[in-house]
Amino acid sequence: MPLMKIKLKRDEHGNRIVDPSDPMAALLLTVLGGIAISDVLNSAKEPTMTKGEYRAGIRFNPSNNPTVDMIKKQAALLIDMIETIPKPEDATDVQKGEIARLKALAQTAIEEGAMWAEKAATKGPQE
Repeated sequence: MPLMKIKLKRDEHGNRIVDPSDPMAALLLTVLGGIAISDVLNSAKEPTMTKGEYRAGIRFNPSNNPTVDMIKKQAALLIDMIETIPKPEDATDVQKGEIARLKALAQTAIEEGAMWAEKAATKGPQE
């Protein structure tokens, strides 16, 4: 089956969208409801990870150890929850910076704790 060629253009946000002046594109717009082509192209990719999932490395578990998976998921959830701690609107720039610093320290400590817990979960016998 030959590939269908359609004209694309960029919208005001830089997304690739179907050019409605192209007759084949008009059909595609009708079928897809006018969504951005980049959305279609990206839909086949793995979903974007949250900051916590990325930092905990939830996609890396070469041992396929279920305890490691659980540690990583819980660490990711806590990192993401900390990320949502708001900065008060009336806070000074210094206070906002301090809150950001404390959040980063907490998230780093969780990453470190998760790594030690993963080591404990996968530690083999002493030879």
